[in-house]
Amino acid sequence: MPIRYILALTLLYEIAFCIILFPPQISSENAVKPADIPQVVELPMPGGQNLEADIESTILRIRSGVLPPIEEDATLDASEDLLQQDVHLVFNHAESALYMKRIDEHLGRGAMARNDPHHHRIRLYDDRFIPVKNQVVLQHKYPFSLPGGTVFFGARLFLKSESEAEIAGVLAHEAAHGILRHTATSRLYQKNIARLQERAEKNSSSYDLMVLAFATAFVFADFDRSIEKEADMLAQVILREAGYDDLAFTTVLKENLSPTEKSRIKRAEEDSFVNRSKGAPRRKFIIASPEKFSALQLSLKYYLEKYEK
Repeated sequence: MPIRYILALTLLYEIAFCIILFPPQISSENAVKPADIPQVVELPMPGGQNLEADIESTILRIRSGVLPPIEEDATLDASEDLLQQDVHLVFNHAESALYMKRIDEHLGRGAMARNDPHHHRIRLYDDRFIPVKNQVVLQHKYPFSLPGGTVFFGARLFLKSESEAEIAGVLAHEAAHGILRHTATSRLYQKNIARLQERAEKNSSSYDLMVLAFATAFVFADFDRSIEKEADMLAQVILREAGYDDLAFTTVLKENLSPTEKSRIKRAEEDSFVNRSKGAPRRKFIIASPEKFSALQLSLKYYLEKYEK
């Protein structure tokens, strides 16, 4: 997509930020007036500066560099593990924990074993309520993973799952984030942004700060969209190699994504149907039978009722 169209989209989000941050440093002759906004990406800035070209250059700078070492993932994983922060958030339901561990181990015999550098730990947590961390409300509505491979799987999602393949799909998706080192990429971007911001502030350059604001908005908007699609694609590969029905993963997407993400669901469905024709096995249950799966859900339900008393 041409940068001028991207600018048009990000401008609405960033203009308020720019107005608040930059007025003290911007002279009246160089200030961007409302009437100038539609043409700002087309006109060169004073002093030979061109906003469009400078934003493109800054985007490349934010994305450049080498990812942090794997060891840093493990360190951050330990510091962010909610098990160490809130013992009331993480459940210790032995049957469910062992079951998900066995699913994860089964998934790990294929693509995960060849590519995943992390050691997996699976935490069953309470996603029915809104936990509080350092007086900040955290809405852990969906499963999430930490940099070093720890995966948090919600009790609510476990209870509403219709098959083992759905649970396997979620675990594969979170593992894919680790394999692709998405959190490490985010840390690289943040480090580069901090360096560029420090330089702009040192030079008292309001123009550079404005360029950086636009570039940052684009980089992370694009990053947030792309990482989920990348994780979906790899998750389906992991599922198929493990013998699971990867179409079950699209069921999870349909139930948990907003209508605005229909394209993500459609891509996953198309990928499943294309690969289904290759004749590979597609099973919804491997580790446990449907009856055992239902019994595990019932056991967890009783555990949660007892846990609340």
